[in-house]
Amino acid sequence: MVKVIVTGADGYIAGHTIHQLVNLGHSVVGTCRLQKSARICKKHFANFDYVVIPSFIQENVFDDVVRTNPDAEVFIHIASPVFLESGNTKRDLIDPIILGTENALKAAHKFGTIKHFVYTSSIAAVYNTTNFNPGEVFTEQLWNNVTLEEAMRSSTQAYGGSKTFAESAAWKYVKQNRPQFTLTVVNPVYVFGPQKFDEDARGRLKNSAGIIEHILSLRKGDPIAEFEGYAVDVRDVAKVLIAAFENPKTYGKRLIASSEFSNGQVILDLIKKNFPHTEELLPIGEPGSQYLAATQCAVVDNLATTSLLGIKWISLEDMVVDTVEQLLNENSDL
Repeated sequence: MVKVIVTGADGYIAGHTIHQLVNLGHSVVGTCRLQKSARICKKHFANFDYVVIPSFIQENVFDDVVRTNPDAEVFIHIASPVFLESGNTKRDLIDPIILGTENALKAAHKFGTIKHFVYTSSIAAVYNTTNFNPGEVFTEQLWNNVTLEEAMRSSTQAYGGSKTFAESAAWKYVKQNRPQFTLTVVNPVYVFGPQKFDEDARGRLKNSAGIIEHILSLRKGDPIAEFEGYAVDVRDVAKVLIAAFENPKTYGKRLIASSEFSNGQVILDLIKKNFPHTEELLPIGEPGSQYLAATQCAVVDNLATTSLLGIKWISLEDMVVDTVEQLLNENSDL
């Protein structure tokens, strides 16, 4: 059993990751932006301690957490900038995520105790989600070809660019500096599934976790959420992040965490199938349209990751059911 440093410990993915780490017998030191959220994490997790780091873009910001935990062998970097619409995406999203990634790598390298570094990237670093040919197949070997100029045109492009540039910076750092640790990168697709703690499901959920909540809140006549892509359960993402340091076969590799295709119609139909009382409330949409939509989407092929880990991915239906059950229990207005 080892000590693991986890950044962004109060986040959606990190909550499940820390829970699984502790259950496996590992000890965890988490970084949080706020003292309040750090104390909540401390209340929930045994064998857990924390450090408050309000901003991770300042130089040497992660040094203390590594220096004061000389027995830590693993560094899992999950924290990512909170991004709101901005007139300067380079300043507010792209630069911070690159700087945060480089600061984490430098701290892990500087003190020589970290043996394994796990970086949480995104499928957006594998392919340009706004510019692809329908049916085009993307694997762990491929990269988003977005340029900085393109990344500054919209928030969607900026997100893809930030993940691409930051992950590229991580691989470049390891190649140039040859640190004592291994590097493994995890590239999740849309992340669904329940919050680790029920109270976190109260109110509006953020990012991809909020898509199912949004669809559940629709009413007759409302348009269906316009999104499509592959989905993965947050609990599986946590498993992959842990496998990325426990399984030597993952060292130096990219791992795509992905289960199956999804869009608004698929999720809508799964909600109505499993929660019949919603049939009278929710819109109909266009049943069957998801089959055509799937042919117009890029194909995420993570067979290499699936074979390497021997993982059986949680199905989209289970993601939806578990999420909706939690939302209905915690929100009386749904």
